[in-house]
Amino acid sequence: MFSTRCIWRCYNIYAFSMQRNNLIRLRLILQNNYKLCRALTLNFDKERVKTSSDSISSSLSVTRISNGVTNVTNNKLPCYLEGSFSEIVATIANNMVVYEDFLNEEEEKNIIDEIEPYMKNLRYEYDHWDDAIHGYRETEKLKWNKKNEVTLQRVKQVAFTRNEPLLKHVHVLDLAEDGYIKPHVDSIRFCGDTIAGLCLLSDAVMKLAEEGHIENWVNVMLKRRSLYVMKNVARYKYTHEILRKKESVFKGEIIHRHRRISVILRNEPSGESAS
Repeated sequence: MFSTRCIWRCYNIYAFSMQRNNLIRLRLILQNNYKLCRALTLNFDKERVKTSSDSISSSLSVTRISNGVTNVTNNKLPCYLEGSFSEIVATIANNMVVYEDFLNEEEEKNIIDEIEPYMKNLRYEYDHWDDAIHGYRETEKLKWNKKNEVTLQRVKQVAFTRNEPLLKHVHVLDLAEDGYIKPHVDSIRFCGDTIAGLCLLSDAVMKLAEEGHIENWVNVMLKRRSLYVMKNVARYKYTHEILRKKESVFKGEIIHRHRRISVILRNEPSGESAS
């Protein structure tokens, strides 16, 4: 017959074994549940990212541009904008639009081929008359060859209203790789409320900041061969600049700036602005 001490020892061993088995089962249950929760979380994140991406694409495709101005809300902000506050970004989005891949490679080449023979004879300037541009050369063109005239006509149709009077000369601004445009507000005496610019040869980042409140800023991603259209508030209430090479960052990604040429069309100033 077993002694009481022996029976008590056997009971403790049995209880410990059961406790250990229960702990193992509990651990397995938790591991399986973790794997399930992890899988659900990853799937949720993927769907959330996909939904977010789809909503951005959808907002860009269904939002109709009226004379170069978008109509967006805070939850449908274009992917080519980032800023300090969503309300500020929305303000710029309603007064500025970027058409990515507006030109194809051949159209870009046609424009460069026409202006390069003249531009290469100019030297880059590092002192501008109003200290707004550093490392640039520029010209104005009145006449273009037939291919480029077709391209510029397409810009006019997208950016300006029909029969809107435009400045006759097209501004060509060649910015060196180390060049940049300082913060400034365009004078309303020399052009109207709309600017349309083709971005050639290089990506660039344009920064806008509210006058008197530089903490309210927006960065605009201008990809190579894109067209940007600025109107109204974006023109007169915000300074704009092209960031220098070492400052060209968009959404945390370094943008590799090279020589950049912009071809800019403007409408005529209104009677009140010109006076």
